[in-house]
Amino acid sequence: MREIKFRAWDRIENRMIDCDRLVFRSKPEVAIGLTSYTLNSFFREMSDRYTFSRFIGELPTGDEVYEGDIVEVVYDGERIRKEIKFEMEKGGSWGYGYHSQMEHVVGNIYENPELLTSQ
Repeated sequence: MREIKFRAWDRIENRMIDCDRLVFRSKPEVAIGLTSYTLNSFFREMSDRYTFSRFIGELPTGDEVYEGDIVEVVYDGERIRKEIKFEMEKGGSWGYGYHSQMEHVVGNIYENPELLTSQ
């Protein structure tokens, strides 16, 4: 079974936060058995301040991959960088078919957007 976890980009403090460090005192039901509706409404309420990224998987190098991460890929002998996006409409795919060629996570679009333009 795949591990379900998130991290969040805090737009006010401009920093990445592991969601297990967030304390949600105003929503006690969040700490006690979530339903899909409760979780969805919670994320909607928090989306003004936070951008949530779901855990996608792990690379052979051990790097954890989240939505919004920038990974280095070797494609046709050339080293390129790609943003990770989870695409539900494509059956939950990620990595644009480059998964087997991904080498490591080099940053993310929130803290290091220049990594995508500096290739």
